[in-house]
Amino acid sequence: MQRLILFFIFLSLAVVLGFGGNYYNKKIEAKGKESYIAYKKTLQQEELEKKKETQAKLERLNPKTNKNQSVVDFLHFNALMKERVAISVIGSSVAKGDGASSVSKAWPSLVESKIRGANEDLGKIAIKNHGESGWTTQDIVDRDIVSAVVKDYPALVLIETSLLHNHGKSFSMDVTKANLNEIASSLKEALPNARLVFFSASPSPEKLKEANARGYRYEDYIRNTEELIKQNGWEYFDMNEGIQKYLDDTGGKFKDMLNGDGVLMNDEGQRIWAEVLFGYMSLAK
Repeated sequence: MQRLILFFIFLSLAVVLGFGGNYYNKKIEAKGKESYIAYKKTLQQEELEKKKETQAKLERLNPKTNKNQSVVDFLHFNALMKERVAISVIGSSVAKGDGASSVSKAWPSLVESKIRGANEDLGKIAIKNHGESGWTTQDIVDRDIVSAVVKDYPALVLIETSLLHNHGKSFSMDVTKANLNEIASSLKEALPNARLVFFSASPSPEKLKEANARGYRYEDYIRNTEELIKQNGWEYFDMNEGIQKYLDDTGGKFKDMLNGDGVLMNDEGQRIWAEVLFGYMSLAK
């Protein structure tokens, strides 16, 4: 009899513990589901807020409604629209960054870093450099550099006018202008949504005054091509004037920017070049 009583007691305890454990497990499971649902709602809310924020940025940065926007804002808009955003550079040794002690200290790398650091959305920006030492405007045309640039599918093309070598090889002004016309028209046709920015090289002040076999000074090439670019409504930045203003403002000297050849930029020159060019890219037109 006593054994039977003990059996029923143990059985009752087992039933109670079983129901209790099941109830407790269900309670934990319910709490887990509540937490998961709350977590999902939080994620959905954050995603919705992020979409709203991105949409607001797109509306603010849309080039169609911001005709005078800066180059950096233009790149920001593209970065919000695309997985990858490229900047292509065309030109001669200046565009390539010759004179720097390393690629990381050349102005293209410095400008790329400045753009990426301007906004968290711009971290995907990458510069593709097609500059080459000694190239003239004719070399850019003859070697079909435009086709190489098109493969980058860039949002922005920076075009160093390569006039230093046109001057050195005594190219006619007509050929120089025709080359730039062909480069621009080819780029615009192949990349209708890309932004093109022409900029001049910046040799030493002495080089500006030297006349070549045709009697042209380097400065003559700069002014004639600047006139052509403005007549066509293309975007242009005179690096020579930009750098001179920077030096006037900071008390620097042009000669301290140059290597021994008096033309190519040393590391300090590359740094200043990047500062000046990025300064232009950051300003509204």
